Amino acid sequence: ETEICFWRLKSGEEVDFIWIHNQVPFPIEVKRSWKLGEIPDGLRAFLKRYPKTKKAFIVSGNAEGTRSYESTEIIYKTWLKVSDIPEEVAQ
Repeated sequence: ETEICFWRLKSGEEVDFIWIHNQVPFPIEVKRSWKLGEIPDGLRAFLKRYPKTKKAFIVSGNAEGTRSYESTEIIYKTWLKVSDIPEEVAQ
């Protein structure tokens, strides 16, 4: 079962999409351009609130790679590779 939703705190931090697959959340933040290794404030807030998150995605026009943040794997995807996300969520 899959669901896609939006996440936002009253303080304003937000994540563009939360892909929920088999009741497991995968946050997806979308940026026009982004520096590899940096984590948006909204995504940091989500990971602080949900520290058991295994994978999170940042999609942008220019960053590609991975890094760890606490116990979460942060995966950076370019627009051309965004179609890989469903496969990575299913793993």
